[in-house]
Amino acid sequence: MKTLYQCEICNEIFPEFDKARACEKRGYTKRIANEGDIIVGYQEFGWFDGNKEWVHNWHPRYDKNFKDWVENRGMNGPIFNGAKICFNFLYKIIKINHIKHYTKYYMITGAMTGLSGYRFHTMSDQYGLISFRRSNKKLVEPKGALKEINELIKTGRL
Repeated sequence: MKTLYQCEICNEIFPEFDKARACEKRGYTKRIANEGDIIVGYQEFGWFDGNKEWVHNWHPRYDKNFKDWVENRGMNGPIFNGAKICFNFLYKIIKINHIKHYTKYYMITGAMTGLSGYRFHTMSDQYGLISFRRSNKKLVEPKGALKEINELIKTGRL
């Protein structure tokens, strides 16, 4: 019979006690944001079908063509003065948990309705350091977001 040791955080099994203890001592990665924080997403979208208040780089000059862009959106995105516009969405962090030693952030944006996808987003520091640009904008997440995100997590879809 062989004795094995297990890290109580990630459940990895080690043949030596010292290695299991070293794994446990790593603890969890440090949180860099909190639930309720509004952050600027790093992805760029050429369209959106939700509330423009959730678009970080929205400019009032886009208002004139906004309705056409929403109704006729294509993969090429809107054009303004000959240049393609890419939008950065604002996300509200609505849940944070740990997966093994890593911190995972669950976020929602009001820039997408969810009818075309992209309403929720997750980020984890599992593959390296992540950073957020915070926004001082006061926004309320879409109704039922926490319930919806918990259901997506429970069913393994997020």
